[in-house]
Amino acid sequence: MWKSLYRNRSVLWSFVARDLRSRYAGTSMGLVWTLLNPILQILIYVFVFSSILSSKFGLLRWGEIPYWIYLCSGLLPWIAFQEINARSTTLYLENSNLIKKVFFPAEVLPAYLTVSGLINLTISMSFLLLVLAVSGQFPGWAVAFLPVLMLLQHLACFGLAMALSVLSVFFRDLIQLVQLVLMVWFWATPICYPEDIVIGSSSFPTWLQAVYRLNPFLSLVNGYRNIFLKGQIPYWQDMAMALAFGLAAFLVGKLLFRTQMKEIVDLV
Repeated sequence: MWKSLYRNRSVLWSFVARDLRSRYAGTSMGLVWTLLNPILQILIYVFVFSSILSSKFGLLRWGEIPYWIYLCSGLLPWIAFQEINARSTTLYLENSNLIKKVFFPAEVLPAYLTVSGLINLTISMSFLLLVLAVSGQFPGWAVAFLPVLMLLQHLACFGLAMALSVLSVFFRDLIQLVQLVLMVWFWATPICYPEDIVIGSSSFPTWLQAVYRLNPFLSLVNGYRNIFLKGQIPYWQDMAMALAFGLAAFLVGKLLFRTQMKEIVDLV
């Protein structure tokens, strides 16, 4: 698969360029829209959790760190993750005319979606680092590990994009189901709230806390927060979990892609 993507890299990059252009074609603000959506989401969550729920959770600050930094370190990666998975469910259905062509490399479609998402996350993260530098809260040399986390995250995204794009051809209800799963997954991940609200809390049974810890996105969030909040490299346990998540998702997606691609051509 990697060899095929390398051979067809010009096709891949043409799809990435087309996707990025389609987002901003005819708009006057261009790349600003890449930042505007996450900024608006951040402002909404900051208002709700800091202003309305701060009396309960104390979320105006996370230790010595303003809450908005705590939120950005988890929300920006999640937005990229959510967008790729949501879009992948209709990927082969929307590009059926390409899939039916004998010589078209079908793996390019989930790959371009992943690369496009990685570029958008890079833009968002760069903007966040710029704001942190201006405000005197730059996390330091630990940011060198950001690309590693982002690549591990998008390895998982590539695998999930392959799996979901294949499965949604056979099970059209998956398109709606994925939206619900992503919504539950978001609130099951400590993006807007502190992890210790669940972990170590007497309000949640031990078995539920154990299940909560199995959330594969939790390791990625903890890795990002180690960098942004503590200025430290991610713990090796989080890196190992993120690597396992990325490899498992990729291998499952690759297996489904290889075994089901011939049938998909007849169904789309």
